[in-house]
Amino acid sequence: MRQGKKIELTQEEHTKLFKRGVEAVYLFGSYAEGRAHPLSDVDFAVLMEDSRAVSPKASTLDLYQELFDILAPHAPRDVKDIDIVFLQRAPLELQCNVVRLGKVIFEKDPQRRLDFETRVVLLYADFKPLLTLFDHAILERI
Repeated sequence: MRQGKKIELTQEEHTKLFKRGVEAVYLFGSYAEGRAHPLSDVDFAVLMEDSRAVSPKASTLDLYQELFDILAPHAPRDVKDIDIVFLQRAPLELQCNVVRLGKVIFEKDPQRRLDFETRVVLLYADFKPLLTLFDHAILERI
């Protein structure tokens, strides 16, 4: 995967993602935004159909390994790090960054993905003033 090259999953990979309950997969970060450099990692964000699959009580090691096995072959060979983030566990700011700037490379149901994206953007808009206030307070303490 070079910068700007679209990731196309195989039918077999689609089937595996369907069976695992994956709702959507995004490529985000420097590769999605076309600003990757030799030390860049490849970032994937995964939205699960059922958020309980990635709840703090759920063991996600097997799921993570399966996702890694599906997604890693699509990364450039010289990339040393591949990060996979479960969106339901990610901070709101990261979720918003992914839905605004990320590229969808898999989706089970476009409407459910759009519903999630709308919810994230609206929540972020609601909490942005508070997040800004926290950022200023932290910077003042430094």
